[in-house]
Amino acid sequence: MSTQVWIDERNQDFRVVALTPEALYYQDMENQAAQDATSQLHDGAMPDSIFGDKATHIPLRRLTRVRIDRNDDNDVELFYREGKEKENDCLSLHDRDTRDSIFSALKQATSSRFSEFVDAYSRPRAAFASLATLTAFGILTWLLAAAAVQVQGGDPVDVSGRRQGIKRMLVWILDFLGPWGVSIVGGILCALAGMVLVSRLRTPQLMVVLQAEPYKPGSALVTAVKYAVLLGAWALVVRAILL
Repeated sequence: MSTQVWIDERNQDFRVVALTPEALYYQDMENQAAQDATSQLHDGAMPDSIFGDKATHIPLRRLTRVRIDRNDDNDVELFYREGKEKENDCLSLHDRDTRDSIFSALKQATSSRFSEFVDAYSRPRAAFASLATLTAFGILTWLLAAAAVQVQGGDPVDVSGRRQGIKRMLVWILDFLGPWGVSIVGGILCALAGMVLVSRLRTPQLMVVLQAEPYKPGSALVTAVKYAVLLGAWALVVRAILL
């Protein structure tokens, strides 16, 4: 397999991606630099001589998993080993066709080691992370708004002990925003989490995974346990509000 090259336009920059039989390279470049690099790579130049120190370089032998979501973003998630450490990186692309082409090339390049697995999420499973995030933002907003009321009311605040600087900064922010400001900021975060939740419910994830080991998707039982824990958290919050 010769070097395969892609160029992905990203607003003012371009992301140049190259795949050889040994490694994957990618780096953001300005327009002319990207065009020159692509031309040289097509002419047979070695990627090591084209990509700079800021480039991402992942030897294929170190890859342990490659994953994309067919229904959502244009990312290629890369999991690999760096010595004894497990690392991961996200190759984000603007164009979905480019994403699919790179994934197909990686599938071919790793076909001797990896198998392909498809994991279609159910709606409850797809929604859980966003629902948990929405819950966390809601609880945090409620707690911080209550704290802002106490701070602006002149109640003494203990900032002794460790991380006094962080505590003083938090008190200053709460005093500056007040309960209404905290509620507005928290409401915006909750709205964003809610938008993601609606998106997940409309179009659950369709994960396509390349890896050597047999793939084990999340079970319905695990999802049910997660929702039970989340329901317990809601119950505690409602109880605290009512008391």
